[in-house]
Amino acid sequence: MLESVSHDADIRYYVTKRKVRTFWLVLNLVLTEGNIEPYKTVRERSVAEIVVKKSRFIACLGHVATEEEADAFREEARGRHRMAKHNAYAYVLHERGQLGYSDDGEPSKTASLPMVETMLGAGLRDVMVVVTRYFGGTLLGKGGLVRAYTQAVQAAIDNAELVTMSCCFEVDLRIPYADFGRAVHLAELAGAKVLHTEFGSDLAMTLLVPIEAWRPVEKLAKLLQRTEEVCTRPPYWTEF
Repeated sequence: MLESVSHDADIRYYVTKRKVRTFWLVLNLVLTEGNIEPYKTVRERSVAEIVVKKSRFIACLGHVATEEEADAFREEARGRHRMAKHNAYAYVLHERGQLGYSDDGEPSKTASLPMVETMLGAGLRDVMVVVTRYFGGTLLGKGGLVRAYTQAVQAAIDNAELVTMSCCFEVDLRIPYADFGRAVHLAELAGAKVLHTEFGSDLAMTLLVPIEAWRPVEKLAKLLQRTEEVCTRPPYWTEF
């Protein structure tokens, strides 16, 4: 499972009955000021090759979440194809909408920008593609290059397994057994997943809740206000 955890993921917020309202105010602040829309990325690397007038275009598409990961991905691809004339690349990061790209010697805007546009058009984020070109002896012209790089990236996307990443938070519940049915029902209404249950003197549950679906969870919080303690963690991005 792909997971991108916030920097303060080790912090745990313990919310008593008197502080439940504060927790929801903080969560509302995250919702109003942060980018919480789900996005698609690739689970594993995907490679596709097309041939246009004897020129080979090899697209390697993969998941990256930081500029450092993008740099390592690019250098690895270049290392595999040191004899190639061009290793154009492009990446799109979810955080702050960062973009990076290079035509690597191809005419300006004929390689990397079509690559970026193809990934954005597919709704992908936290993803990078390096397209290696082995020149076949025939000039393709600007239009031909744009089409070739676009087709190579699209072929890699078509081969890839896509996953949806959602901004989520975990809620640890400790409730009487009598409330189990209601808790599960409200969690399902919110689109939450039950990650873990533990049966003891009472019932302990951990829910994974998409942050954009937090309003139905308010009902669950009201249900829990009778309890001594509700524990939640800071929001983080994960496959959902």
